[in-house]
Amino acid sequence: MTVPNRLVRSATADPSLSELRRVSEPVLELYSSLARGGVGLIITGDFMAIPYGWLEKADPLLMADSYEQVRVQGLSELVNVIHTAAPDCKVVAQITAQYRGYAPSAIPSPFTGKARVPLSRNQIKIIVNCLINAIVGLQKEGFDGVQFHAAHGGLLSRFLSSYSNQREDEYGGSDENRVCIIKEIVSGARVKVGNFPILIKMNGTDYVEGGIDEHSFPALAKEIERCGIDAIEVSGGMWDCLVRPEAELGFRPVPAPESHTRIRSPEKQSYFLEYAETLELGIPVILVGGNRDIERLEKIIQQNKVDFISMCRPLISEPEL
Repeated sequence: MTVPNRLVRSATADPSLSELRRVSEPVLELYSSLARGGVGLIITGDFMAIPYGWLEKADPLLMADSYEQVRVQGLSELVNVIHTAAPDCKVVAQITAQYRGYAPSAIPSPFTGKARVPLSRNQIKIIVNCLINAIVGLQKEGFDGVQFHAAHGGLLSRFLSSYSNQREDEYGGSDENRVCIIKEIVSGARVKVGNFPILIKMNGTDYVEGGIDEHSFPALAKEIERCGIDAIEVSGGMWDCLVRPEAELGFRPVPAPESHTRIRSPEKQSYFLEYAETLELGIPVILVGGNRDIERLEKIIQQNKVDFISMCRPLISEPEL
């Protein structure tokens, strides 16, 4: 996938995709404005890939129609609007395996003390198959690629983190085992979609003790690359960290922890850069998180540690920025 410039519109929650399951006219106009504004790559809000109720009763061998169960009406029109507004602009669909109440391990919530239900191997196979079918379906809709949402404490994020993944089977323990679910999805999808671009958004830090941090992130990212992922967007934080005070975190603990506030000065911006700079990969690195100051961003690109600059909130305020 050739992108016309190094500017990426990062994904943000979009009720039309995650809840209403249809693309409205205002949403089409928003994405058209983003494309006309000159951004090289647009990543849409996260697409829910697992039909409600399937983890409780579905057979992983009977999953052929999972995409039709979650399909968002008007997605192909969304792609067409973007490509019409700016023929060189690429659009990638973010997909998520979020499923309330389930997780790799029964780690109690720091807020409620209640633990999520640990996923069985059978349920993991259902998740894998649903995401494979989502990738196939989104390719047919006309998207230029997909991105796994594996950051911010979502289900895939919890597989990757040693804080939230304490399994003792093939899906837990070592870095290689914790990325196993990603490897299975990618390898299964490649049979059906070929070299269709598959990206991932993942944490460089969880901001929780025992989770991903600047020391463990480079090796974990290397394992992700070995899975066949085509680019990594470096983000950080999960809601579990919000019980920690500002003095420990280094930023104000308000939802959502991936989006720091009070970042007016350049030195407080691009706050995930230190984690991106630790990577030595053969695939592109996308930096998200408080990217604001143009001069600083140009210097970041010139240092050749980051390939793309990703923004969301500025483009919410000004789609044609």
